[in-house]
Amino acid sequence: MLSRLLDSDVQQFLRDHENADERKLVLSGQIPAGVTAADIGRQLVGRRKARTKLPLWYYAVGALYPPLVNLEQSSSEITARFKAFLAKELIPERKRGVDLTQGFGVDSYFLSQQFSEWHSVEPDKSLLDIAAHNHRLLAVSNIHYHPIPAVDFINDQHQSFDFVYIDPSRRKGSQRSVLLADHEPNVVALQDRIWSLTNHVLIKASPMLDLSQMMREIRHLTHLVVVGVDNEVKELLGWAKKDFEGRPSIVAINLFGNDPLANGWANRFSFTSDDEMAAQSTFGPLRPYVYEPWAPLLKAGPFKLLGQRFGLTKLDVNTHFYTSTERQTHFPGRIFEVVTPLKLDKHVSAQFEGQQANIISRNHPLSVAEICRKTQLTEGGTEYVLAFRAGGKPMAVKAIRIQ
Repeated sequence: MLSRLLDSDVQQFLRDHENADERKLVLSGQIPAGVTAADIGRQLVGRRKARTKLPLWYYAVGALYPPLVNLEQSSSEITARFKAFLAKELIPERKRGVDLTQGFGVDSYFLSQQFSEWHSVEPDKSLLDIAAHNHRLLAVSNIHYHPIPAVDFINDQHQSFDFVYIDPSRRKGSQRSVLLADHEPNVVALQDRIWSLTNHVLIKASPMLDLSQMMREIRHLTHLVVVGVDNEVKELLGWAKKDFEGRPSIVAINLFGNDPLANGWANRFSFTSDDEMAAQSTFGPLRPYVYEPWAPLLKAGPFKLLGQRFGLTKLDVNTHFYTSTERQTHFPGRIFEVVTPLKLDKHVSAQFEGQQANIISRNHPLSVAEICRKTQLTEGGTEYVLAFRAGGKPMAVKAIRIQ
């Protein structure tokens, strides 16, 4: 079936009907001979998903796609590039590496370019074959493929690796779990065996996982990296080095566009849990500038340290907005300039062009949906409503975003 999908007439059909409703297309009877409607539907859905998530695959003529669940679980191109950058930065010698959970093979593709020899482990033979085909299409030739479970691969190994990468599945049937011990394979239980093979391990975990849980369950962590893309938390990465015994650095970084370092690894916000515990917040009234941390920082939680490092006042203990009289241009997040205080009632909408506003609610009694109903505003436009608690009291302001 893979070879038929690669035939020129099928590939042209997929390009011609890329934006078609695959369900209607199946009923139309136009499907090329020798392929199933399910295969065509899967390839069309895959191409549309890859257009933004995996542009390198999308523009590679002849790339094949797996079932949607595998594509959704795959890393995006931008986060995979970032992992490859981390490997280059943190591992001095990069001869042999292994991905114990290859899946669709996006992380393996980028990581393999940092190593002389790469191994990819995936028990689903059809998924492995699709990934291998795409790797060859993208001119990768140093990957060795192993169609077996990760546990079997680990137990069969007698050679060491300079690096082990593992992205355990968070699904068991239809159930999803954020607990590391419930993932497949169980990376918590496999630690001793993995450490017998390598000095460097990178674990990709659910962005929903509590950072303290990974610190409790994974030994030798040197870095906990909260990765955001366009201000949305996408991944939690745990980097571990054999025999390291200290507090891990907690790192928050927000990636933009197709270049994972467009905003610079140097612009990351790094701290330890001890740093945050020792920091002190300064509280005060609203001032002309309001600062909202990037989503990865909100996940990482340096709430006291953020204000201290940038000389900002916090509006309330649980309101993660900061304020200042003078603009702090290097703040890692969005910066707003206050226009005027607001009373959240039906008269508010007249103060906004087109009765539209981008609404942000932080520690305020009303949700965004409730604010829309109460003010008759619809979400959109270029102006903002910031709703929050300051000094223990609910407050709202009209604002414009300046950074």
